[in-house]
Amino acid sequence: MEAKEIAAISDAQTFLAELFPNEDRSEDYLFGYLSRYTGYLCKSIWQKEVREKDFIRAISWIFAICSKAEVNLEESFLQRFPSVCPYCITSPCQCLETQKAPVSYIPAYKIQEELDAKAMVLKNAGTVLDFDKAIEVLAKVYPNNKVIWSYGGPWRHLVKIQEETAEVHEALSGVIEEKLPKSLLGEEVSDTLAWVLSAWNIVFPEKSLNESFIVYYQRGCPVCFDSVCSCAKRAERASAFIAPETLKEIGSQVEELATMFQDHKEELLELQKSLQAASSEQSEPVATNAVKQTKDTIKRLENGLEATDRNAKRAVSIFGSISKLLEGFMG
Repeated sequence: MEAKEIAAISDAQTFLAELFPNEDRSEDYLFGYLSRYTGYLCKSIWQKEVREKDFIRAISWIFAICSKAEVNLEESFLQRFPSVCPYCITSPCQCLETQKAPVSYIPAYKIQEELDAKAMVLKNAGTVLDFDKAIEVLAKVYPNNKVIWSYGGPWRHLVKIQEETAEVHEALSGVIEEKLPKSLLGEEVSDTLAWVLSAWNIVFPEKSLNESFIVYYQRGCPVCFDSVCSCAKRAERASAFIAPETLKEIGSQVEELATMFQDHKEELLELQKSLQAASSEQSEPVATNAVKQTKDTIKRLENGLEATDRNAKRAVSIFGSISKLLEGFMG
């Protein structure tokens, strides 16, 4: 299956299951990466440096968990959010007034029956649930999410994403131990996806997640570019830490810049020492500051570079190389 053929959430799950088979990855391994990338997503939102791929990576690991546990995410999402809130069973959500109880009294044992009936109506109507349609549903059911974010910031979304991710682990553990049903895991992954989609709609209100997802995977695996990923375990690109060899490579390029920018030679050589220390000591504070200082210095030199400078062409090449090596670092 090719990325351009993705027309629904179930298609995206099938596509990713073929691209990343994960037969030799355990549930705990997959959850570890889900936790990592939801955490990085929350951090990037808080720092106002979030990119489209930060959302897509987190969503992709949700799919990985679902495929490993044989949970159909689209069906689970439709069951969980059949165009109404699963607690007050209405749209827009009125849980604040009802304290998460149905608007019209329904015996607790009949609540799931009511949700199933609403989901069945949507299925019988041939509803195709893609990312954008799911976002539209959530925006209608929970319009206050955007209001709360606008006035109070994204903290509530960030807490909910982390809370729901934690509940995914609890449900997944219960399924593995055969103590909990897969339907419960389906609810938890749907809740996690819902909060991520809601955040996307606020951060990128004019962008189609469907299109962004297809573009991200149009060449297959975004690391090895194979149609069936051939990356080794834990071969993903760095986000929070940079490998020592990468820091050394950046340091050597900074040293070359020192020979080209005589007015900044001492500053660049000092920067090289910081990069060397970050490489040898493997200290997060040292690495974070060394990378930040490198980014700031490169940006300043690049802005001051004139096309007539003798070393302009080579300097631009080095700037681009360093920027590429630092791409995605979230320190």
